[in-house]
Amino acid sequence: MKKAFIRSNRELNKAILDHIADWKGTVHGSMLKTMWENGVGYEQICLTAGIEMEDYLEEEIFLTKQFEKSNKK
Repeated sequence: MKKAFIRSNRELNKAILDHIADWKGTVHGSMLKTMWENGVGYEQICLTAGIEMEDYLEEEIFLTKQFEKSNKK
């Protein structure tokens, strides 16, 4: 059974997919694409791609808090 993974951060997804597209045809791009398709987590993909994951997570935390507030009403 495949391990489930969550990729709910749209901006981070876009940054990763753009990076993969920019490096298409290279070993680096192929490695990142394989990682993405096999469900490797954000942390490892961002580390490999040189993407600052923290820049994208602050927005996700804010949106999560807003969602939780709206559900408490």
